[in-house]
Formats: sequence, C-alpha cells, structure tokens
Amino acid sequence: MKCRSSSFDISLLDIRLPGIDGTELLGILHKEFPEMIKIMITGYPSLENAVASLKKGADAYLMKPMNPLTLLRTIKEKLHERSKEPVKCKS
Repeated sequence: MKCRSSSFDISLLDIRLPGIDGTELLGILHKEFPEMIKIMITGYPSLENAVASLKKGADAYLMKPMNPLTLLRTIKEKLHERSKEPVKCKS
C-alpha cells in the first residue's frame, strides 16, 4: 500500500476495486491513518453501501457520475473541518 511509505491527506476510494472491496480498504485506511480524509465514490449507490462506508470511517460518500465541482467542494469542506479539529497528541 503506497500510503505506508508516503503521507497523504486525502484518499478517494471506489466501492468496487480490483482485488479488494473498497469498504474493506476503507476500514484498513481508517485504522492505520485515522487523520486521513477518506471519500468513498461509487457508481453503485445503495443505502447499505452508504451506511457501511460511513461506519468504516468514510468522511463523505459521493455517487457517480459526479460533477467535478461537487468533488472539489467536498474536499475543501473536509479539509476545512479537519483544520478546525483540536490537535491530538500521542502519549
């Protein structure tokens, strides 16, 4: 996984990925990189997928086809929300 050797602020994930379910990868990323903003994108929206994604740590759930401005607005909002969170110190 590339994010183990580099630092990323945001990940864009699809529900359907080759070799792994997107929500499974989302859960892994949420455990290993809780501060990373994780946005789930899908062309197969369902209430079940949305709920599962949010429970596993998605910060947003967007449906395809999407307007690129919607994606950019969502990223901007999530970065703004994160900048307002108190800094967490590791003990």
